[in-house]
Amino acid sequence: CDINDIYCIVSTGRAKSTYNSETYTGHAWNKVKIDNTWVNIDITYNLTAGSDERHDYCFLSDKAMKQTHIGTSFDMINCESDEYNYYYKNNLVMENQNSLRSFLNKIITNNQDRFEFKIPKTKNIEEVINKVVRVTEDVLAEKNIYKGFRVEYNLDQLIFFIYLD
Repeated sequence: CDINDIYCIVSTGRAKSTYNSETYTGHAWNKVKIDNTWVNIDITYNLTAGSDERHDYCFLSDKAMKQTHIGTSFDMINCESDEYNYYYKNNLVMENQNSLRSFLNKIITNNQDRFEFKIPKTKNIEEVINKVVRVTEDVLAEKNIYKGFRVEYNLDQLIFFIYLD
């Protein structure tokens, strides 16, 4: 951030030690200012979520960040907007099954073999996982594509990754 003249502060606190854990350990991440809007970025935590190709913890609001992080500086600088959140900015938020089906049709038609998206909220995570798998199977079958696929997810952020084999 310093090299690119991006205003940045280090935020400290604790983060979940593993996925879906109730145990938190000491951790630090960044708050950056983009066009007068503050956002949270945690590249280290993002890498532990899977790979350097994921965007789980890029440009999050405090509300989203608090799903996995407890900060001592949350109250000093507020990150209230999802405007720069990777998933919102790139139209990768699936509001319902129809938007997911449309997205998958477009992605698969473009021959992409891996893709990610976000579900904005859910009351029943098992049901959402099952729907994501079922809709993916349906779209592949409709296109006569009989590949296997793998679904990974970050339930703390409700982000899904689909890899076609």
